Amino acid sequence: MAMTQHLPTGTVTFFFSDVQDSTGLLQRLALPAFRDVLERHAHIVRACLAAHDGIEVSTEGDSFFAVFTRTEDALAAASDVQQRLATAQWPEGGVVALRIGLHTGVGVLGHDNYVGLDVNRAARISASGHGGQVVVSETVRVLASGYSFTSLGEHVLKGLDQPERLYQLDVAGLPQTFPPLRTPSTRPNNLPTLASHIVGRELERAALRRLVEANRLVTVTGPGGIGKTRLALEVAGDVLGRFERGVFFVDLAPIDDEELLIPAIASAAGVRPSDDGGLAGALSDGPRLLVLDNFEQLATAAPRLAKLMSGAPPLDVLATSQVPLRVAGEALMRLDPLAVGDESSPAVALFAERAQQADPAFDFAAHRADVLRLVDALEGVPLAIDLAAARVNVLTPAQVLDRLDTGVLKSTRADSPERHRSITAAVEWSYGLLTHAQQELLQALSAFRGGATLAAIEAVFGRDPLEDLGELVDRSLVETSTGRVGKRFGLSTSVQRYASAQVADAELSLRHADHFADLAEDARRPLDDAAASRWVAVLGDDIDNLRAALDTLLARGDIQRGFAVLGGSWRFYQLTGRLDELELWLGRFFAADGGAQTAERTRALLARAALHYWRSQWQLASDDY
Repeated sequence: MAMTQHLPTGTVTFFFSDVQDSTGLLQRLALPAFRDVLERHAHIVRACLAAHDGIEVSTEGDSFFAVFTRTEDALAAASDVQQRLATAQWPEGGVVALRIGLHTGVGVLGHDNYVGLDVNRAARISASGHGGQVVVSETVRVLASGYSFTSLGEHVLKGLDQPERLYQLDVAGLPQTFPPLRTPSTRPNNLPTLASHIVGRELERAALRRLVEANRLVTVTGPGGIGKTRLALEVAGDVLGRFERGVFFVDLAPIDDEELLIPAIASAAGVRPSDDGGLAGALSDGPRLLVLDNFEQLATAAPRLAKLMSGAPPLDVLATSQVPLRVAGEALMRLDPLAVGDESSPAVALFAERAQQADPAFDFAAHRADVLRLVDALEGVPLAIDLAAARVNVLTPAQVLDRLDTGVLKSTRADSPERHRSITAAVEWSYGLLTHAQQELLQALSAFRGGATLAAIEAVFGRDPLEDLGELVDRSLVETSTGRVGKRFGLSTSVQRYASAQVADAELSLRHADHFADLAEDARRPLDDAAASRWVAVLGDDIDNLRAALDTLLARGDIQRGFAVLGGSWRFYQLTGRLDELELWLGRFFAADGGAQTAERTRALLARAALHYWRSQWQLASDDY
């Protein structure tokens, strides 16, 4: 790696490259031959970089990161690399195909590397290409002279909000035709946009990508807060181009009912089950990847997933779970804490970057020794590091460290794994910094599933939450997202579990259930098309809260209220293809019904009759009606 003080700043051109299908190369070649091929490739790349005044910043496996002070030099180096690789002598099955990405932007140094959107944009551009291809940004094309380019159109790059117009460098004497770029805009997906880039997981990311490419079912395991979800999302974006039918993220954290697994998958993937409730047929139309997050919530549903995959051969699954799924064909990857060591270690790099985000004036050099001791005390657990770094806007690293030494971050639970204790303690400590009103609000937020609107929070909390909610968002204890009908607020799994354990208000779950029951019953009113579309959006955003409300009503024996909810919202289930789920809830409430003839029960009977009607089960529909 180049020394930081020798790296140029200001306007620079970033160069990223990596070998296409290096796993395939390894499988086709014996290990010694594979090493020789990679070393020959590295020699060619380094020679071309040096010949055109490029500075090698870092390497990772078969990837290179370099920087140039002149755009033309970067283009010359990229052309030179591709031409020399194309004419080199390779063993049978060992041809190296290199994808290269270039972007000219602002070079800003942070800690021991470049930071900022421009370097991330360059990496994403490189990842979008194919072996033998050089993909460049609009700024490279505008600044270059004497080169020919082919427009590839606008593309949405993973993690970036605005589409980028990309171009292909026409390299003399080499093929100019390649498949479509491997960008999210060319494959269906619902992958969330990530607010920051992953730090310190380069080796794990490459290893997980190889596992996903070689196995149909891969499970990332590890304790809560270790970064399983983040790593899975990064890799899902990396392999998006391989799945013609798309990649779909399914958050299972709000679900603890195994019978809801298949409906949740169907909803996220945008497919409808068959009449018999099966989903395999709908998922057999081409390659598709499901990212099933927090599967430990539904550990008993693993056989259902295995059966689904058996019936849908093109379907692949990447799961995250604190425990293995323990089904045939499962490949496991255990995610450990970040390495802790000197200031170049991943754990320190993560703290330094997150601290800079919390306080742009944070001076790492002035606190180097304290940061090293603090990160070591946090055992390299990413969630603990994130929460500790977020506090540098009010405390120095030394002050944070003093709080650790008092035992505030030490769990007294003997049955907790050691690494779990750091996560629990980090959340507990952040919770202890809140005012009493903020703690109560965090407890109220823990009642929601899948987030909530400001209006819903106010209804359940019982008073105006706006000021305290803003403080919780600033402290990174509350996450924000945009639903179909506006901004939503929610908790990470770890924070939600901790806050739930602090709840002393026995009426909280009842207020939550009553609010969403009222919301669902309101949907029963006569609606025009525009109003119906709005209710579909409203209830779609809050489907997990609606499920929780129905669970609460069932548990407290409020069967008539449950009938009212289902009788009011059945059109939502029909319009969104959730007939299986509607049948499930109707069956549960009717099973607990005492048989009294009420208006609420009659509306539920009409809902069940409509369900049978849509399935062409005429006799059953007539019986209900």
